[in-house]
Amino acid sequence: MNCLNEMIQQAEYYHRWSWDMKLLTRQGCTYNIQPGSKEIKIAIIDSGVDRNHPDLAHSIVSEGKSFIDDMPATVDLSGHGTMMAGAIAARGKLLGIGPGLGIVPYKIIQTNNSGHSSDVIKAIDLAIDDRNDIINLSLGSYKSTIGESDAGLIREYNQIIRKAASKGIIVVGSMGTHGMFLSKKSEYCHVPGGLSHVISVAATNKEGMLADYSNYNSGNNYAVPAGDFGPSWKKERKPDFRSMCVVTYPAQLDQTPQSKAVKFDQGYEFMTGTSLAAAKMSGIIGLIQSQALEKRRQKLNKGQIIHLLRRTSKRLVHNGVVFYLVQPYEALRLIY
Repeated sequence: MNCLNEMIQQAEYYHRWSWDMKLLTRQGCTYNIQPGSKEIKIAIIDSGVDRNHPDLAHSIVSEGKSFIDDMPATVDLSGHGTMMAGAIAARGKLLGIGPGLGIVPYKIIQTNNSGHSSDVIKAIDLAIDDRNDIINLSLGSYKSTIGESDAGLIREYNQIIRKAASKGIIVVGSMGTHGMFLSKKSEYCHVPGGLSHVISVAATNKEGMLADYSNYNSGNNYAVPAGDFGPSWKKERKPDFRSMCVVTYPAQLDQTPQSKAVKFDQGYEFMTGTSLAAAKMSGIIGLIQSQALEKRRQKLNKGQIIHLLRRTSKRLVHNGVVFYLVQPYEALRLIY
């Protein structure tokens, strides 16, 4: 308990900036219930992770693998994967949702932020073989649901995700950031986050409403706070930093003008998006599994997790569609 209190007290940026984590952790209460266990491994299929970041070095439990031909290491040269890792398991100036969780990086995104679905599928397959408990897919693209142009790729994704599900692995995906309603009858699907067997996550803003940029669908809509540019953006096109989220960022990459303006140390940036929401959901599920192992000596299956999330979530309605705004504190309290 003393170590946990010290961890929270020393998290300078958490106290000053992390409205999102304070909401999710009930002002830090979830850390005292369950900070996460290294026995629960979360695969981050992304751009790699900054292994040397002071807030993340403790959380990386395996080397992982790079699927980029000329980049054998999982070093993060674009920043996205490090942002996701921090949302899950940062412990330092920032705190992630589960500072004690284990992270395994799988690098499929290149320096120019591009990637290939074939590499994503290979990475999912390896993450299954490596016995990760959760696979985080904070990425995606839009594929046609009409005709055969993208049908083969969608089938491949469905096959590998079903394989993960058959092994008891929870797959979490982002819903996309074009502010679209994607029903089962839509011409396009956000892949892989919008596929069956994936827990797809939308983003809410500081006011607890669906963020304008967040896609949503007619299925099971889970939502997690991930910020937006704030009210001033609509009126003046000026972002309000206090409405955005602060995340870890590779210390070797240049800072943005925004982080320089508020005098962040190197290695911290602002971010919003459903990618961030998905990563937080992966961390929340990691906490649930950590708590289940501690209290019940076995992990929950996907059906039990979904039941728990729904039972403890706040219901939101957007354009007639119901969302489940996830409440980790309430969920953890029901595992004993």
